[in-house]
Amino acid sequence: MSRSIKISTIDQAEDYINRQRNQLTSLQSQLNNVSNEAKKVARYEAEKRVNVLRREMESMEDNFNYQVEGLESDIAEMDRNHRQAMKQQSDEFYHNLTELKDWTESTIDDLENKVNASFEKQQQQIDEQRKSIERLYQKDSDENRQAQLMLKDLKILVAASGARTNHSKFAEDKWNQLKRRVEKISNANVPASAIIGEVMNLTNDLWDLEEDVLKAQFKFEVIHNLVLNQATELLQTMSKNRNEVFFSDEDGKNKKDEKGNEIKVELDYWTKGEYGEVEKEVIKLKEELETTKNSSDLTEERVNKIQEEIEKLKSEQSELIVLAVRRGLASQERRNISKDIVKALKQQGYDFKKMENDTNAYHYLGSEESSSDFREGVFAVLQNGIGMEITVIVHPNEDLTKNHIVFQRNDDSKVTEAELRNSIDGVKRIIASKGYKMGGVSEPDGTGDEKQTELVDANALAKVGISNDLKTRLGFTTQRNRQ
Repeated sequence: MSRSIKISTIDQAEDYINRQRNQLTSLQSQLNNVSNEAKKVARYEAEKRVNVLRREMESMEDNFNYQVEGLESDIAEMDRNHRQAMKQQSDEFYHNLTELKDWTESTIDDLENKVNASFEKQQQQIDEQRKSIERLYQKDSDENRQAQLMLKDLKILVAASGARTNHSKFAEDKWNQLKRRVEKISNANVPASAIIGEVMNLTNDLWDLEEDVLKAQFKFEVIHNLVLNQATELLQTMSKNRNEVFFSDEDGKNKKDEKGNEIKVELDYWTKGEYGEVEKEVIKLKEELETTKNSSDLTEERVNKIQEEIEKLKSEQSELIVLAVRRGLASQERRNISKDIVKALKQQGYDFKKMENDTNAYHYLGSEESSSDFREGVFAVLQNGIGMEITVIVHPNEDLTKNHIVFQRNDDSKVTEAELRNSIDGVKRIIASKGYKMGGVSEPDGTGDEKQTELVDANALAKVGISNDLKTRLGFTTQRNRQ
């Protein structure tokens, strides 16, 4: 048997496993309540967004009326009819968008089908109106004058359409192509009849393009609203979880501290900041959805990608909450195990060494962030009457299913192997009586039978703990950046 350092593992006791199971069951109930509350808030926010969109559409209609000033009265009337038809589609769409609560792929398809059906229903009426375009200009017997009048009206319509329709986001190529056609016919040296025919085609194509853009915008609004709603709900959930997730006892009741306050699960603390990093990522995605909505960069493909990222982050935050709870419970369990180990050693004549501040050398290990960090392992440094000094560390493995227990001889006294074995056996008996199963004792693979100087100084252990490199060599971790 090693005289310097040795390590064993302790399986979690059955009562601890049961406590953990009960806590996780209680946790799921807490998370469900938080999720339901977050859904209500997110839905309310979604309804407000839709109402804002509706008002913007109405305001846009009023603001752009002046842009068609100068049109011949009949063509102006046709444009008003065209815009009124689109406004009816908008009103119906935004009503449906507000009414639908739980968005799924099926409900998105249903709404898209409704939009297409409504457009088709109105299309016949619109087509009949457009057939009248030629007749509108035949009042003037001068064909050249008629051609120039139609060209003038077309340019007014194109300018108005450019201001009232987001072509650049939903149909940039078609829009640029249409404008090139307008420029070409404006500068063409062709007969008036050719100008009249092309202007008629362009006017119809312009209105058709506006309708196509509106339909594309509707579809985008559905998906965008859905994903923005998911981001809002997730952020609401994460915020509420900070204040509404508690450690509970075997009966599912929230634990309280000595002042009678319920003990919250400090998510950022127990996840070492990972929870907050996930939250920052969600905030970043939500801001992208909000600030670049009208930009051509925020495509339907990008919104779908954002949705995938949000779903991933949602899963990560759920896993982090469970991890935080398990780490909190494991921390308390380490303390409980260490108490039993200390008790066993005291029965053999050991007592705590004193630290610089005159407190017992019995604390949680320190870390880069704080001294006596509850997220770290527990250490104790003890000595007996004949000068034998031992450092004991209880530290969890990475998945928190086992605890490593390390014993290190700090002194150079000539204690026999049998005496050291008796000390370990005494600990093992106490541990077993508490329902734990202690495994075999051996030298750590990463250190061999070499005393580790980092484990000797109790003051340093309490202040800064041990390095990630030593944690790895002792078998606590396989990755240097994790506990």
